[in-house]
Amino acid sequence: MGISPKSEKVLPKLISMYQKLELIRDIFDSPRTGNEALWKIVKLTELSYKDFPKSCQTIKI
Repeated sequence: MGISPKSEKVLPKLISMYQKLELIRDIFDSPRTGNEALWKIVKLTELSYKDFPKSCQTIKI
């Protein structure tokens, strides 16, 4: 599913959140070792803090 250029101008935060959710889905849907998945989640949590502060705080606890 592609994102139209017009949508990128109108809804940048929503698009950013959607892209991060897709990255989370990719982590859990792909065959990775536990260590690989953990480090991917740590990196994603750091990138996602602005969009999902409460969720990121829960993950870090």
